[in-house]
Amino acid sequence: MSNKLTNWILATHRVLGWLLCLLFLMWFLSGIVMLYHRFPRVYESDRLEHLEAIGTTDTLPSIFDLQAMADNKSARSLRMERYLGQTYFKWQTKDSLYTLMADSTQLLHNITEPDYKEKVIASWIKAPILKIDTLSLLDQWIPFGSMKAELPIYRYHFNDTERHQLYLSSKTGRVLQFTTKSERFWAWLGAIPHWIYFYQLRQNAELWSDVVIYLSGAGCIMVILGLWVGFVRLIQHRQHGKDGITPYKKKWYRWHHVGGLVFGIFCLTFVFSGMMSMMDLPSWITHSHLQNNPSRFMQAAAPQPTDYVLDYRKVASAYPNALQIQWSHLREHPFYIVTTSDDVLYVDANNNDIRPLNIDRDEFLHYVKSFYSTDSTTRDSHINLHVEELDHFETYYRARSNIETNKLLPVWKITASDTDNSVFYMNPRNASVRYVDRSSRLNYWAYTALHRMRIGFLNSHSTLRKSLIWVLMIGGATVSCTGIVLGINRFRRWFKRKK
Repeated sequence: MSNKLTNWILATHRVLGWLLCLLFLMWFLSGIVMLYHRFPRVYESDRLEHLEAIGTTDTLPSIFDLQAMADNKSARSLRMERYLGQTYFKWQTKDSLYTLMADSTQLLHNITEPDYKEKVIASWIKAPILKIDTLSLLDQWIPFGSMKAELPIYRYHFNDTERHQLYLSSKTGRVLQFTTKSERFWAWLGAIPHWIYFYQLRQNAELWSDVVIYLSGAGCIMVILGLWVGFVRLIQHRQHGKDGITPYKKKWYRWHHVGGLVFGIFCLTFVFSGMMSMMDLPSWITHSHLQNNPSRFMQAAAPQPTDYVLDYRKVASAYPNALQIQWSHLREHPFYIVTTSDDVLYVDANNNDIRPLNIDRDEFLHYVKSFYSTDSTTRDSHINLHVEELDHFETYYRARSNIETNKLLPVWKITASDTDNSVFYMNPRNASVRYVDRSSRLNYWAYTALHRMRIGFLNSHSTLRKSLIWVLMIGGATVSCTGIVLGINRFRRWFKRKK
């Protein structure tokens, strides 16, 4: 390669480095914080903690009465909860959502009631209110454009040691955000800089996505050019019979060159996978040969709540401490999901007895065979299915939290001999189905595996995985820091020559 081309590549690398090294340093250091602290959000699991036990079943209507109250519309989903002293049902149809009261004479709480907001706040926190703000614009802790529909939003500041802040929708009375001083502090060091979660940008989801993609793309180009120059310098150095791996004598150049050679590939995969978190691989790479979506197929053929053999009132009586009862199914097999304060239970609804859900191997296999017999691309093909009981995690089947570990194993693993190399992971105790094919594998490697080190045995060894991430992040931060110093020194020399 000519020195002229190498010098041009080096000059381009330097320019991009001046623009992006601080951003890279921020990404690597905040990535370490992200191992332990995420952006504070109010998840469905948080809302469940503030529900009340359903308790007595004396006033619960029959499932046929509920259907009549929902204008005899077919249910897409149904769940029962108790909140602020009222037991109600959420009956979701194709066109609308019905909120049905357990006692039809009751009135659903309304945000305009004088004491409603106080009741909601009291269910979340017992602390004196320091002040109340009425927000007409989104702020740093509710930066999502979807929340504009909730404006104006009430922001409550509490006079407690954790300096809690609670955001309440003026339209629905729903708690939108609940943060502590500690969570806000760590978010500024972790999630906000790492995800570029500045509310002025984040509320425009499309613009925010474009900014992350273009910055990451420019970063990939910078790293590729740096690797190119780094290896050219190494080759030239060795061709001249010199010892060592770097021709540079000055320490900052040496550190940057050696660090780039050691950690450059990781820097590239880290930034590339961060970009891929915002986009999917092109369809011509990940094209699926199956006509239907297997995951949607498993959730189709839903029985109506009136078809459940086991009466929900019997379930409520068996679990008086239940916070939520949800109607669910796997194909034609109905079951209830019962959420208590400390557990989630799955109750078979195929007969009139209270018993845990336990779907056997043959039933799972029947559903997979049914899928291939109805899919137009495989209907006339001979698809071999291999079934095994899996008692350990794999790259594409893992726990997302330590709490899940004991509930996710063992599972049935069904491998199909189709053109997409499909694999079904089917849990007999909660009827969950995870489907993996060529497309999902490629997208998994493009983001999750490379960015979060969710690879093979590391999925079962959290400490080892985090230790590896620490080493890689510190290595990437070192390369970024040396690049920053080199840039500062070069500007100093440039200013001196100008004087």
